[in-house]
Amino acid sequence: MRQIMRITRIILAASVMAVISFSASSCGSRTDKELKAVVLDMCKYIPDHGLRDDAGENLTQSYFKAYSGALNSIPENDGMIGDEEFLYYFVSGQDGEPEFKVKSVKQKGDSLIAKITLQDNTLHTVKLVKDGGRYLLDDFDDTKQQCLDFIKSHRDYSGEWAEKTAERIVAAFTREGEGYKVCIGWREEGLAQYEIWEMTAVQDGEGGLAYDDGSYKIRRYERQGDKEYKEETIYTEGKGTFRLNEEGELVWTDGNDAEQGETVFIKANFSTE
Repeated sequence: MRQIMRITRIILAASVMAVISFSASSCGSRTDKELKAVVLDMCKYIPDHGLRDDAGENLTQSYFKAYSGALNSIPENDGMIGDEEFLYYFVSGQDGEPEFKVKSVKQKGDSLIAKITLQDNTLHTVKLVKDGGRYLLDDFDDTKQQCLDFIKSHRDYSGEWAEKTAERIVAAFTREGEGYKVCIGWREEGLAQYEIWEMTAVQDGEGGLAYDDGSYKIRRYERQGDKEYKEETIYTEGKGTFRLNEEGELVWTDGNDAEQGETVFIKANFSTE
């Protein structure tokens, strides 16, 4: 009798484990058909002639920033399209709206790598990444890297940049040869003391700017509003860098002031106010 009860318990335990295993496998994975449907649905968010209004919700943050950053880096011209043309024709050139077909899809961890075709039978690669419980479009034919490379090669620092937090400090960039003449200082007038940083920044070969001739001066006025002042030079031959982050903000790293950390600026145009 005890032997029969023992065998019964073993059979029941095995049955429960089988049910749990089956449920986990059926709930934790999708069929090939279901994955293809997910990819096909996300194909409509492939950037083409710009971004859809809801692209920010359906692209990964890195892909969205890369494409939108590339659009914002297009230099001003006479209306002629230059080497930014690829940004507008990811899948265009078709007759009417693009028609996608998913040929295959492979799941790698939290990513889906799919091969798709258009109505002209051209083969393309789409990558989706799972984020927040759903798949988002992360790349199309390696265009994310292409956008990042475009941003690096077309970054223009010219103009005025305001310190992001309070907009009281302004960095003015003026083209000078292959680089920029930079002046950083307080925006307000009539202060009793002004801090001024000046440098010549040139391309550093990595998409940013670097300088090694930075100077830091303090101008002191006896009374607010005076035109005469005493100037003290704190240092010369200062080093540092400037770069644009993925949001298009200017990031200044002052190599002579490690405690200050990075200072972030946003594009401004106070001269028109």
